[in-house]
Amino acid sequence: MTRIDDRVRERAHRIWEEEGRPAGRADLHWAMARQSVALEESDRLAHAPCPKADGTETPRIQERLREKDQAPNAR
Repeated sequence: MTRIDDRVRERAHRIWEEEGRPAGRADLHWAMARQSVALEESDRLAHAPCPKADGTETPRIQERLREKDQAPNAR
């Protein structure tokens, strides 16, 4: 099992407990947990350092925004 799988399992269990441990909602709790963990991972990756050729690092989202602004069709 991967680290993400563990997080989804733990999150689904927490959601189940927060809802009062209802029966028959496991699929919904798993879907909610998967979505929540996926959003967290997406945010984490967007802000992960992006190594540059000169050895410096910038968050990926900032790099992408700069590239977009420098594109020939940028307004």
